Amino acid sequence: MEKLKNPYEHLKVSDTGTDRQSHPVSRMTVSSHPAESVYILTVCIDGAWIYGYQVYWANGHTSQRTPSTSSGTFRTEQDARLYCIGFLRSYASYFRPDTLANIRAAESRLLKPVLPL
Repeated sequence: MEKLKNPYEHLKVSDTGTDRQSHPVSRMTVSSHPAESVYILTVCIDGAWIYGYQVYWANGHTSQRTPSTSSGTFRTEQDARLYCIGFLRSYASYFRPDTLANIRAAESRLLKPVLPL
């Protein structure tokens, strides 16, 4: 199966190539189900946001990436999360239908503009 291109590639500010890892400071639950769960991890380093993820698959396996600058940096946490969503969507055929629906719902929430108070 062919992997889809990330529709949020334009949000990436740089691809530094250096691998400065950090511990996640923010964990967004994208989908939480006993069979399959997805989380996006984000951290801000020197004013730039980086992302990672944790996927607990229905088959019992785990996929994860610790937030790292080697995956690129982003201007905002929202940009980093959207990029990660795009990455996850490129593997849509591997997710359970309900998990994929939750990924799309998280994407919709991130795309809605934040209204000022």
